[in-house]
Amino acid sequence: KDKNPGQFILHNSAYVQAREEELWSKTIEHVMEDPFYYIKTRVYGFLRSYVTGISEQALNTSKNLLQYFNTLYPFFISLIVMLFGTLFITFRIIINWSKVAFEVKMIFFMVIYYGLIHTPFTTQARYTASVHMLILGLLAIFISPYIKRLMPSK
Repeated sequence: KDKNPGQFILHNSAYVQAREEELWSKTIEHVMEDPFYYIKTRVYGFLRSYVTGISEQALNTSKNLLQYFNTLYPFFISLIVMLFGTLFITFRIIINWSKVAFEVKMIFFMVIYYGLIHTPFTTQARYTASVHMLILGLLAIFISPYIKRLMPSK
């Protein structure tokens, strides 16, 4: 109370530490029981962080081609832009490593870091939504030379 006058004192640190210890022990236990399942769920979780899922219910209730398209469209756009875009960015950075600006490399490392840090844990895709903006920025940087070649010179 002396260090934090006027603040409501919480005594939850022991609870949080005990909960985390229990969660870690259960996680390790489940991983040891079926490591293949754990790996499958982590790969799925990684992809799910970057690619919009398909609503099975909406797909099953679609009655015409337009409804199918509206259901599948977010999946294909995010697959092409986010997942394939990240693969394209990775390829271009590796090929042009010495020419790529330090700042661009740092943005790229942030994208990779977010993917790696969220993979071992069950998270929701909304927590990686900010990374999508970084991917779009990197795509703009690495696609612009191709667009410049298409533009007629004066």
